[in-house]
Amino acid sequence: MSPSRRELLRAGRGVAAAAPLTRAAPAAAQERSDGDLLRGLLGVEQEAALVYGTLRPGPPVPARLFREQSREHARGLGIALRNRGGREPRPPARVGRASPAHALELELQALAAYHRAVGELGDASLLPTLASIMANHGQHAVVLRQALRRDPLPSAFAGARVR
Repeated sequence: MSPSRRELLRAGRGVAAAAPLTRAAPAAAQERSDGDLLRGLLGVEQEAALVYGTLRPGPPVPARLFREQSREHARGLGIALRNRGGREPRPPARVGRASPAHALELELQALAAYHRAVGELGDASLLPTLASIMANHGQHAVVLRQALRRDPLPSAFAGARVR
């Protein structure tokens, strides 16, 4: 079995290749287990499903589609978590309606959570799934920004180099 990225970092090998991953989160956070990471992401998906289920009528946002996508993400993350011996967090309770602005804030938090998790994850077999879910949250953020009449991709490629 090949060593994980975490083991490579500890051994001092592969530092150049892993440098972007180590910048994704503080050193203390990198010690979280894959189960802890999955549990946190599952909580994010549960909150997203709840928010889209209570979204106040307003700008055109496909709330039902977004809710179902978050539920599907939660189902997959729950399976991965249980397969690693973890227990799912209790779904949050919410009172009242969410606004599209609140949904956008949640999507930005989800993107940050997935970005951190991808850099910390020990089991590389989960990376394609997490990257796919992260991309889906990026799509949600674009739709919500458009519904709120904001720039859909503000500074999306700021600092990127073109070769």
